[in-house]
Amino acid sequence: MKNVERLLVSRFLQDILGRRQLDLVPQLFSPDVVDHRLGGAVSGIAALTLAIERFLSTFPDLRITLHGLAVESPVAMAWLTWEGTPERSCVGFMGWTRRAPRVTVGSVVVFRAAAGRLTERWEFVQPTLPQIARPRLRLVTWSQFVPGAQPLLRIRW
Repeated sequence: MKNVERLLVSRFLQDILGRRQLDLVPQLFSPDVVDHRLGGAVSGIAALTLAIERFLSTFPDLRITLHGLAVESPVAMAWLTWEGTPERSCVGFMGWTRRAPRVTVGSVVVFRAAAGRLTERWEFVQPTLPQIARPRLRLVTWSQFVPGAQPLLRIRW
């Protein structure tokens, strides 16, 4: 099954984001997909397609570099860098407080698959231009990725 998740994630990155083939979204994602993104989750194929379309139109010269892909079925995790020059103002995008020049963002994206399609997606980003971003802290537990999973490590503040 690991090859299925690897193929789905690779096609998402290469075909949908890289080649802008948005018609592939219904083939790669389940109808009830949930994309947990900055600013709130989107659910369903139509909402996901619109979110991807808006992102791609904001960064028309988007370039994605995949540094690694780890798969432990049903979860896949991609480590990547994306960069581009925003076509319009990104105020509010990822907490940015002013118009951004060319941006480079490090990202870890976690996908979950079921029945041969991607069902959920989480993205955790680290902007490399701290002067245009407000710092954000987001606490995430493993059980958000795999229902019923127990944490391996607990940290108390």
